[in-house]
Amino acid sequence: MTPNAGVEQLRSHSHIAAGLKEAVAKGTPKAISSVGRDGGFWNNLKVRIPLPGKLDQAAKPVRQLGQGAKVDAFEPSMNRAAEKAGGSGDKLDGMFGKFGGDRANKLC
Repeated sequence: MTPNAGVEQLRSHSHIAAGLKEAVAKGTPKAISSVGRDGGFWNNLKVRIPLPGKLDQAAKPVRQLGQGAKVDAFEPSMNRAAEKAGGSGDKLDGMFGKFGGDRANKLC
């Protein structure tokens, strides 16, 4: 190992951490604008939120009890709630300044 190997490794980690920070900073707003609108989750099968495990298991008996319309309405309502929660991403302001240092280096 050369005397400068440690310095080079630190530079490499810093470069990777900076790249990760930039990717998060640029990618998050794009993702939010994609899903934080009407149909953002529901109309996109890649991100659509399905009924969680136990609720999915309960769906069939609930339908058999004549409450299928409520089951059918619940899944889109979950997705619409997620779309509204995403919104404009204002809650993420300042997050990117905090993503760095130790957090980014742990990923390297």
